[in-house]
Amino acid sequence: MDKLKLPAKSHKGLTIYCSTDKQYLKKGEKTLACKCGNFDRQKYRLRISVPGGNGQKVSTTFETRNYNEAVIQSIKYEELLRANNFHDNLCRSNNKVEITANISIRQAAEVYSDFLNNIGVYAQSKKDLSPAYIKSIEKKMKDFLYVLKGNMTLNVQNKMKLKPHNIKPKIPGYNIDTLSLNDIDASHVEMIHYYLEEHYGKKIYNNYTSSLRTWFRYFREEHGIIKSNPFMTMKHKKIAVKKNIISKAEFDELLESIGKANQYQEINYYSETKGENVCEIKNHYSSYLKDAITFAFLTGQRREGWATAKFSDIIEGENGIQILIIDNYKVQRILNDENVEPAIIPIYPELRDFLNKMGWEEHKGEDRYIIHPSRIEDKKGARPISAKTMYNNVSKAFSHYWKSLNKDYDRDLNVGRKVYLTRLKRIAGKNTHLFSSHKGMTIIDKHYIDPKVMNKVATKMGLW
Repeated sequence: MDKLKLPAKSHKGLTIYCSTDKQYLKKGEKTLACKCGNFDRQKYRLRISVPGGNGQKVSTTFETRNYNEAVIQSIKYEELLRANNFHDNLCRSNNKVEITANISIRQAAEVYSDFLNNIGVYAQSKKDLSPAYIKSIEKKMKDFLYVLKGNMTLNVQNKMKLKPHNIKPKIPGYNIDTLSLNDIDASHVEMIHYYLEEHYGKKIYNNYTSSLRTWFRYFREEHGIIKSNPFMTMKHKKIAVKKNIISKAEFDELLESIGKANQYQEINYYSETKGENVCEIKNHYSSYLKDAITFAFLTGQRREGWATAKFSDIIEGENGIQILIIDNYKVQRILNDENVEPAIIPIYPELRDFLNKMGWEEHKGEDRYIIHPSRIEDKKGARPISAKTMYNNVSKAFSHYWKSLNKDYDRDLNVGRKVYLTRLKRIAGKNTHLFSSHKGMTIIDKHYIDPKVMNKVATKMGLW
């Protein structure tokens, strides 16, 4: 396929973009020299500055490879932008794809993305979905389209039962602008199946399966343009539920290994951007690692909970009992509602000792992180670390150091939550749920925790 070209006097704002190299045509040039060499990934793209938008731009990409047609589409899009006061999302809803049995797979992804974003959706049918959730669904659709176009490793190619297609030599591939939604069958699903098996574990494989099934179910149930769902041929993989916890001796052994065991891990993976296998060396050691793991166990909270806890979150509850209040971010995301009852953690002896070690007496009531408070300080030549980066690093480090112990069984950081809830249940019994936060928890449930139960947990609770 030939390179796209721009004439000497091209339409204002119209440029060429390579979706693989993520680069635009440089000013004054007529053709884009792609490092990837895949000229079929070049697209005409219109970029327009928003009046009074302090440099903000809106852009849209055209599928046509004909320059004159791209100019015509640019003029139409500019008219839509002006008519909608440069609100790009309104332009998308006014330029809707006609949903018929012949809709292309690429258009089907765009239509479903609009549906998730409530673009062109009737008020009674709108969904209250979080941006992160929508982005995750869009990524799964993009990955499917990416694989359909023939982007896969030789290992996956060798597993494919499909004969080589005419898009790329020796690589099965399809034109996603001509491949119809109704053309998708088990042979296309097999492509994403092998791709996921090579790149991800069972849990992510199952997430993709559910999301892709739901995508096609939308067109079957809402529009009735497909008769069957090809993704039903993908079966969820069985995942063993790990109910086992660890002992205090194993916990101490893990902490002891931090700083002594090899802190480096060699990670080999296939880079889709570079188109080759890459080896990366990961350093799992950090100065706050031991404290973070200990705090995760002592509170039994999910990663976001302990990573964002501050000394100001410790308050005095009923009968003078001090408690730590931690928001349940997971439930907030599920319900897309910040008004979710938080988890309540009575300050029991072991937790009190740890908090004192972290400077509770000195920083009581301060808006200061309990774990790694210096994360927010500007460091020369380095960016402040985010809570997400920190808890992801701690989670991966836990798994790395656990493997260094050469146990016959795997454990991850979530085992700390299991240890905590197991011990809590022994003390609180049937009232255990009152100290956690979940989807069905009400304000009344949490507000009227029996002071006797609270006192029992605060005085008799012990992690080990």
